Amino acid sequence: MNDLTPTESLEMKHNSAVTWGWRLLFLAALINITWQSLKPGTGLIGPPYTDKILHFFAYLTLSGIALLSRFSLKNSALLAIILTFSILMEILQGLMNMGRTASLADIAANLGGILTAWGLWCGAKNLKR
Repeated sequence: MNDLTPTESLEMKHNSAVTWGWRLLFLAALINITWQSLKPGTGLIGPPYTDKILHFFAYLTLSGIALLSRFSLKNSALLAIILTFSILMEILQGLMNMGRTASLADIAANLGGILTAWGLWCGAKNLKR
């Protein structure tokens, strides 16, 4: 027998739908980052370090969405998987002959985005208390 009130039941359905919405958005972001990482190089033109800024914000966004997706992993494990993915993307860039190169600076920018997302997540959780 279900001991939930109608309001609680509706909230659970809403939370489940919201969680799946975040998960779909995470999948879309993951596909986009994969595509952007592995498509042929275009010789990005812009101010210095534009590439690093893009890496930072791509992984900040991906990590933030991942945390909001409420996967059944510990947050630290989830973010470690995202970091591993970012390293794999850099390795593939180095192995593929498509006008791209692997870069430790890109990995550092990715890590900066991941850690910033985690810091914002932890800060937001502390504000709720």
